[in-house]
Amino acid sequence: MSGLLPVLVSIDLAPDWRIFVATLAFAVAGTVMSSLGPALASVRTAVLPQLKEHAGELRISRARFATRNLLVMG
Repeated sequence: MSGLLPVLVSIDLAPDWRIFVATLAFAVAGTVMSSLGPALASVRTAVLPQLKEHAGELRISRARFATRNLLVMG
């Protein structure tokens, strides 16, 4: 005896529209939720006092290709 049980397993690999819609909904919801945090934080920031505080200052970056520009350049 080989030790296998007489169980038939059937796997359907056909695309299902419900899975596609659910995946799309989760992707859209995740994108909206992750973008609302920084957007709301920027709305609450008082920009004018910060601009007045740093008026006339010139920021010069030491690194020409900073790490923060990696995604913009790539």
